Amino acid sequence: QANSMGFNTMCRLLGLGVGNFCAGLILDCFYTGNIPPELQKGGNQGESLLSGLFDDGQTSQIYTTMGYVLMCSGCAVCNLISAALLYSIPVDKVIGTTTGRRG
Repeated sequence: QANSMGFNTMCRLLGLGVGNFCAGLILDCFYTGNIPPELQKGGNQGESLLSGLFDDGQTSQIYTTMGYVLMCSGCAVCNLISAALLYSIPVDKVIGTTTGRRG
């Protein structure tokens, strides 16, 4: 059982790594060319923390909205596929009983 738990953990870590990599690739395709305010020359000194909430959004947006929509849609599709795969596993084979549930 310890080997299967280790395999499960490594598969989850691989999935997280590959998922983050793919999400980064998707977002990189929709890069606007704007530099984040923190990295601009002089930084954001003298500005309040809430000043980013009230700007026009064009100068501080690093990725387009469509990039975020595609990234979130891809994550939702992967989650639905995972749920469908898990739902298709017969309960009898997992638990090893004939009734499917232990009482």
